[in-house]
Amino acid sequence: MDYKAKENKTTPKIIRLLYMYILSKNYGGIEYSSLTEENEGGLKFSKKTFEKDLQCMRKAGVVIVYDKEYKNYRLGDKKIMEVTMQNPFILKINRLYRIINYIQETNKFTKEWYQNTFNLSTRTMARDIKELKQINIAITYYFDEGQYEINDSSF
Repeated sequence: MDYKAKENKTTPKIIRLLYMYILSKNYGGIEYSSLTEENEGGLKFSKKTFEKDLQCMRKAGVVIVYDKEYKNYRLGDKKIMEVTMQNPFILKINRLYRIINYIQETNKFTKEWYQNTFNLSTRTMARDIKELKQINIAITYYFDEGQYEINDSSF
């Protein structure tokens, strides 16, 4: 995953939240310094924004806890809880996290799975795919099979 923020611009919230989730899921934890511009190519945002993003992840159904031994934030449970909050942004983040979980398990998904799981239109699905592509998740639609597949072994 490689996101290039525009010069002197803060990384968009949705990008930060997706990166934070994937890194905490795939690499065992996250810490502010490992995400920010202290590292080459890091995301641009403040420590206060990091704390707010952790709260947003929790609202979106992620169980994330601070690990004193490793001094980072880790997933307390890899399962994403469904949320009842009616905030559209929180619902979207929850949905994107659940899509990430599903495609990491199966490497593919269909329009039918998406519509049955989320009860949303193919237009919304296209928007969600666009969001995932922004963090360089290589998703391709195979018309013959009628499914989307992930073409990135590092994901």
